[in-house]
Amino acid sequence: MDTHVRCRPGDLALVVHALNPENIGQLVEVLSAATGQPFKLKEQGHAWQVRCPGGHAGLHYRYRDGRMFVSNEGPALDSALQPIRGPATGSRAAPRRTEREGDVEPLISVCWPQLP
Repeated sequence: MDTHVRCRPGDLALVVHALNPENIGQLVEVLSAATGQPFKLKEQGHAWQVRCPGGHAGLHYRYRDGRMFVSNEGPALDSALQPIRGPATGSRAAPRRTEREGDVEPLISVCWPQLP
């Protein structure tokens, strides 16, 4: 069994695999190991408790009877997430300015392609 996990608490991550296609591309914050709330996943593997930044309900889940519900927080498999991280500690990246210095660095900058 593979014990390597891709994400860690505090990461921002993109959902890259999902049973519900509505979740693919969703940006989430990794909170902790899955708590089983509001439910447990039926798939095997390491699961995280994640939430949508800003509190919007954007995670789609399906009950066993097929009904869909949307939540701002719930479980996600580690294998379904791609973490988004900045430069590694000790890299040659320029030092970050702090909010006290009057300059706030964005958490993430994404360019989305134009659709025809």
